[in-house]
Amino acid sequence: MFKKISLWVVFLIIYILLIISLLFGAMVRQEIEGSKKFGKISEYSYLISKLPSQLFKLYLLTTDPVADFSQQISIKIDYNIEKNKVDKKYIILPRYDYNISQSVIELIEIPTNKILHSWIIDYESFFSKEEVKKNTYLKTKRFLPYHPYLTDDGNLVFNGTPSNLLKANSCGKIIKKTKNSLFHHSINKNHENLFLVPSSEFVKIEEENSSYEENYINYLDENLNVIKKISLTKIFKDNNYDSIVFGMSKMSGDPFHLNDIEPIKTDGEYWDRGDLFLSLRNLSLVVLYRPSTNKILKVIRGPFFQQHDVDIISDGKIALFNNNSKIYKLKRSNSKNSNVIIYDFKTNKFQNYLDDELKLINFKTNESGNMHIFPDNSIILESSFQGVLLYFDNKKKLRWFYENRNKNKSYYLSWFRIVGEDKVKKILSKSNCS
Repeated sequence: MFKKISLWVVFLIIYILLIISLLFGAMVRQEIEGSKKFGKISEYSYLISKLPSQLFKLYLLTTDPVADFSQQISIKIDYNIEKNKVDKKYIILPRYDYNISQSVIELIEIPTNKILHSWIIDYESFFSKEEVKKNTYLKTKRFLPYHPYLTDDGNLVFNGTPSNLLKANSCGKIIKKTKNSLFHHSINKNHENLFLVPSSEFVKIEEENSSYEENYINYLDENLNVIKKISLTKIFKDNNYDSIVFGMSKMSGDPFHLNDIEPIKTDGEYWDRGDLFLSLRNLSLVVLYRPSTNKILKVIRGPFFQQHDVDIISDGKIALFNNNSKIYKLKRSNSKNSNVIIYDFKTNKFQNYLDDELKLINFKTNESGNMHIFPDNSIILESSFQGVLLYFDNKKKLRWFYENRNKNKSYYLSWFRIVGEDKVKKILSKSNCS
């Protein structure tokens, strides 16, 4: 039935396949190391080499649509803590709810964890089929609402990192969206009551046939109209810092990854009202920028990696959420715990904060993460991937925690926000959504 094949033919086929494998490996290596010896061939070879892992991820998402919104629980919390020593506080918490297989946004009372109000939003009824087809994260079961801002009139403003910037009423109905669909990460307001939100878009590099993801600082009014939009590339070029972006051996397709625009609302010794702190994850640096003069006042680089969130804790000190996640050629390291880094402008020194306490419980999120520091120096920290919120008092004692978990899995959190009691009263007065 089958014809015999000469042994020399078998060896020849094996030899040819071995040569092809070696050449393919060499081309992938050339692309990873930044050499352009094989040009587009090495780029395509690298893309082909990623197919097995991408197909496996697609298989996982087919069998479990929330596979990348959950992980095996790895945090070690002492459940015998004194929650009664925490004063009442309120948070807006976006999280993936495993019970209904979609994200929800909840108004939660601390320390009781009582849910005072919920927003459950049907995103697909608002977006067109074409929009959902272009961005699968617009599907209701895939959408992650980031950093929701509760307005004075009881509406929520948020994005899907990336998505349009959206506004929903107290009943969870979307009432406004921007035209730009690539808003992402933090949503804050400045002293002029304007929203500050990052956005991005792919722009061409004139010197070569390629593009990269440019990031922008956006100022928007209450109706989500863009008042002003500032290019990060232009900021860096105008301030002679473009070597940070274009001086690498191989430029990243996402060189900035702006994840927090922190507005400064009062004058200080080292900054003025209207200045901004910019957290640039993929450069592992924080920039103090003055929009009024288009000047970079300070570039802060130190013992932190892939940081998220910048908070001003006093006149002359800031705190950074340090993911502590190093990037190698082929993967992201997740070996060290995340912590808080305090930078002192006066001494130009850094200080680790809560490092031992967070190491003890294996607190780590190699991406994302958020924090809020109160006037008394107590703090709430979010490990987005571990689905955990932790409250430490000003003596570094763990006094409260929240876990978004089910059995042996934790589910994603996407940036909580502290809200005042006045806003809580307003939203509860409008909570009749029958």
